[in-house]
Amino acid sequence: MYACVGPDRNKRNFLPDSAFCAVQRYATLGGNPFEERKGGYDWELSVVIPVRCLTAHDIKKLDGRCMKGNFYKCGDHLSVPHFVSYAPINVPKPDFHRPDCFCKLVFE
Repeated sequence: MYACVGPDRNKRNFLPDSAFCAVQRYATLGGNPFEERKGGYDWELSVVIPVRCLTAHDIKKLDGRCMKGNFYKCGDHLSVPHFVSYAPINVPKPDFHRPDCFCKLVFE
C-alpha cells in the first residue's frame, strides 16, 4: 500500500506507520504474498480505512462529509503490466498523482 498526503505531487509525506497498520485488507486470494499467477483469475479486495488514518485533518467522523480522491491497483512489475483506477484518468501513460482526475467521495 502506498499513501501520501500533501498539496501536490512534489510536496507530499507518507502516512505514518500507525496509519498504514490500521488499514485492514481482505483479499479473496489470501493475505500472504505469492508468485505471479498466470491465466485468468477472479478476485476481490475489501479495504477498511479507519478515519484516524486521515492524518492531514482533525476528522472524527465521516458522516455527511464529501472528499475527493481515487483508488488504484498497479501491476507495473508483472509480466503483463496493468493499471486500474476507480475514477478514470484520461492521460496516455499511467499517472496516479492527478487531483484533477479525483472523483467526489460522499460519506453517509
